[in-house]
Amino acid sequence: DGHSRVGGGALPIQELPSRLLCLVPHKLSSHIIEERLRGHSPPVITRVEKNRILLDVRTIQTSEFNAVAEAIRTIALS
Repeated sequence: DGHSRVGGGALPIQELPSRLLCLVPHKLSSHIIEERLRGHSPPVITRVEKNRILLDVRTIQTSEFNAVAEAIRTIALS
C-alpha cells in the first residue's frame, strides 16, 4: 500500500491511496534502472524512494501489465 500525488494545478500535493510495486535493485543502481525503464519502448514511468524503484499500479492499465513486466524482465536480464 502506498500513495501517489495528483500533482499540478490546484492540488500539487494532494495524495491518493494506491498500490505500489517495489523493485529492490541488486546489480544496478535504482537510478540506472529507472533511466532504463523510462528509455524502454514503451517507456515505463517509475519513481525512486529509499533506493527502491516504485511503480504506481493505479497508473498502469490492465492492458499494459504484460508490457511493464517485459520491460522489467528485459532490464533484469541485461
